Amino acid sequence: MMTNPSISILMPTYNDNNYISHAIESVLSQLYRHWQLIIINDGSTDNSTETINKYISDKRIIYIEKRENEGQLNAIKTGSQFITGDYVTILHSDDLFADKTSLQYLVDCFYQNNYDGLYSDFRIIDKDGFDKGILSSLNFFNKSALIMLFLSLGSNPIPDIFFVKKNVFFQNVFKNYLTWNIPYWIVENKNLNILKLKKVNPWYSYRKYDENYIFSESGKFEVTNGCVRSILLLSKYFDPAPKFINDKISWTINRYLNIPIFFSSIQPYSGNIFPMIEEIYNNYYNGNISINLYTSSLLQFYQHKPSNRDILITDELINECKNWYFGSDAKKFYKDLMTGKMDHFYLKIFEECASGFSKVEVKSRDALDIVKNSLKFLNINAEVVIR
Repeated sequence: MMTNPSISILMPTYNDNNYISHAIESVLSQLYRHWQLIIINDGSTDNSTETINKYISDKRIIYIEKRENEGQLNAIKTGSQFITGDYVTILHSDDLFADKTSLQYLVDCFYQNNYDGLYSDFRIIDKDGFDKGILSSLNFFNKSALIMLFLSLGSNPIPDIFFVKKNVFFQNVFKNYLTWNIPYWIVENKNLNILKLKKVNPWYSYRKYDENYIFSESGKFEVTNGCVRSILLLSKYFDPAPKFINDKISWTINRYLNIPIFFSSIQPYSGNIFPMIEEIYNNYYNGNISINLYTSSLLQFYQHKPSNRDILITDELINECKNWYFGSDAKKFYKDLMTGKMDHFYLKIFEECASGFSKVEVKSRDALDIVKNSLKFLNINAEVVIR
């Protein structure tokens, strides 16, 4: 058992000057004093820097100022290199810890318990900080959460706000959530598993207001990009299609009654994935899918599955490409897409999606890895082989 373990708190911020002082104050007010606050300014254009500078005399606060806005996940990745704590958590710059005992409570929850991390319901506050209720999550966390994630079309059944051991952060959170924008608690080795998480009492106050990033066009793009990637991953391991009614019943039991029960086949998904992907976009765009070159190409690709068509990506096309994207780069990708700055590599992929394909041929080992990662970001499920 550790004595007075330290906590690293990651705080990404972008143009949150109206709220960031409240977030910082909620850290400073904690009765538990063994913390480190890492603030990452992701290229803000407001007065955030002036506000943050009022606090950096506290030696427990590290301030990193980036010149370019590269997205929240990349900001957190930048801050992660300064982590020294035994535990790692996140506090968004427009949110708050629920009260001054939050950190002490979380540390106490780890004593004599071998968990990988903790999660909870959220307290919801409005733009003025007034309580607006509770955002509930699962009472029981077990492997049925994987199927729930699949049946809910990639919508995470527990919050993305993590409180985990340092080694779990770098092994799981960094790889899954920060790099590929999928739930941090998924463990993929030869099979699919989950972290050992414990639900505790609410420690986090989530500010819900019209200006939340998630409601912006780039925010919706980033969320849907992660949702599609999640169901594509799960489709390699689970097949609810043969027992869809039982799965829907078990999903309802898990989600609303919080009883851990599930029925499913442990095998690749045998159904048509296209309706699920289409529904993700319909859900986030209220039935009016925001058709852009990427979205239309992705839907065309899955409309043509299964396909026996092969395509070739040349080394020349790869060498000319200046931008390679991971899940954390969804915001930058969306900006490049909407401003017509797509490299020819991606335009070639989009063009081929119109006719569908099942295999991508490349000419070198280096090209193999590059194209695999690129298709993973684009959520295009196709085999990549060396010609």
